Amino acid sequence: MVCIVKYGHDDKVSAYFSGHANVRIIWGGDATVLHMRSLPTGPRTVDVAFADRTSLALINAAHVNQSSEDELRADAERFYVDGYTFSQNACSSPRLVVWAGDETSVADAKARFWPAVDAVALKRGEIEPIHSMNRLVELCQTLVATNAVTDVHGIQSASARVSISDVTKWQEIASLRFGTFTEATVRDPREIDRLLDQKVQTLGVMGFGSDELGRIADSAARGGVDRVVPVGTALNFDLVWDGYDLIRTLTRAVSVGTGG
Repeated sequence: MVCIVKYGHDDKVSAYFSGHANVRIIWGGDATVLHMRSLPTGPRTVDVAFADRTSLALINAAHVNQSSEDELRADAERFYVDGYTFSQNACSSPRLVVWAGDETSVADAKARFWPAVDAVALKRGEIEPIHSMNRLVELCQTLVATNAVTDVHGIQSASARVSISDVTKWQEIASLRFGTFTEATVRDPREIDRLLDQKVQTLGVMGFGSDELGRIADSAARGGVDRVVPVGTALNFDLVWDGYDLIRTLTRAVSVGTGG
């Protein structure tokens, strides 16, 4: 039923399997997807490609400010799961944190939220010294390579936050990992669509009511996002992924007429 084959980067082997496949799942970066698509396949072969993606979180500042200490700690723990598991290497890990609210509300929310995240990270003790060093190296390399970064906060804490001059270009520094988050602010959460495109996979949301979530989901869909999920569940794999209904996509449907 299942055969797992491991081999090196060998186009002859890949071409052989590609020529016999009804469906290919190509999981890798953009370059890998394009290369695999250049190999010959059958005329009816279906490709399901999982290419380079990135993700973000949208947080209601008013929700953070109104939360009790226990509620805040629980939200910080949920954010930690999304933002620190796999050191942000997962495509659904948030790289951008967007705060919804006015300037004062957002400032107050940041002052509560990030220390709570740091406390969770300290308690869990999963951030190794090598992670902190890798984060510093990546930040330094970014600062040398671009002048887009205007501020860096929390470099000595578990959560480093980066501000850039044009937040619509946040994906240019979205390779930063190990607890590094670019921050942006929107007054209306529906403005989220201006920060999105088809490279963005998952939008994690925190602190919004059902009516607001519906409007946010509409904006996210227009922006190209494939998933809108509560913060804390961004890494939960589902049978619908990257916009593909995997069961239906990987299944050949046979139509049987009833006769007339």
